[in-house]
Amino acid sequence: MLPKENFVEIQSQTINFKGQLIGATIWFDSQIALKIMDANQAKQQVFLTRQAIPEADWRLLCRTALQAN
Repeated sequence: MLPKENFVEIQSQTINFKGQLIGATIWFDSQIALKIMDANQAKQQVFLTRQAIPEADWRLLCRTALQAN
């Protein structure tokens, strides 16, 4: 994640997506939906739960998401 550029890269066993964070919704400090647009202008929505990532990363992600909106 590059907060100043709103760039996000998400990797797991089933997904590999990177692009510009264009919006986000945070639900009750437990889940976040990220709207990401890649270099080809394709849009993807990714949902993450707070338990899925380390606490420091969660806080950074929420701050970046709030600034992107």
